[in-house]
Amino acid sequence: MTTTTSNNPTVTVQVDVIPLLQTLSNMSISYSGMSNGSSFSFTSSYQVVSSSTSGSVTTYEVNISFEYGGSPFTSVAWVQSNGTVVAYDEFGLNTTGSEATSSFVSSMTPFIEDSSLSASAMALYPSPYFTASGSVYAQSFGSTGASFFDQNYTASTLPENFSQCGYSGSLTAFSITIGKLQQTSFFLVMNEHIVGVWDGENVNFTIQVTWASKAA
Repeated sequence: MTTTTSNNPTVTVQVDVIPLLQTLSNMSISYSGMSNGSSFSFTSSYQVVSSSTSGSVTTYEVNISFEYGGSPFTSVAWVQSNGTVVAYDEFGLNTTGSEATSSFVSSMTPFIEDSSLSASAMALYPSPYFTASGSVYAQSFGSTGASFFDQNYTASTLPENFSQCGYSGSLTAFSITIGKLQQTSFFLVMNEHIVGVWDGENVNFTIQVTWASKAA
């Protein structure tokens, strides 16, 4: 095993990923869509496999996997509740400091983006452009998975031209499901399908949370 240490061993995560690890111990997301005329599909998962507490700081060991085109990639991160990434291991290369932090954030991007989408969604929906579809309903991931209260939202009309809360675009297809983890105030985008232009970019993708387990 090769170890690489950066000049700054105490760099902390600058994104809101720690509450995610503390709330959901296991999560899987699938992405699919079109980009530059080519289709893509990949899945990402993470699992908090162990934790240990010293004083007021808890260290989480997190297994992270990414699969694209049938090829899986796995890594392990050790991250503390104060945001410090202690180490990151991938392909037998163990890194620390800023390099470990960068690698950890990169590998957790799908989950970070979902959390960010959830925060944006709470500001955007409902609105004159996007309206609730049907009633709130319960969703559970099997007998051992997490349980959510979900609400579906769709575009009020199609195509939908919108400009609100700093976001703008023109959508030809749109649906989103926002889930609230039962007995918490934690929200997650459970499913999202968008086709059109969002903030100047052509988009065509579907995001789906395929598994989630509530942390003990």
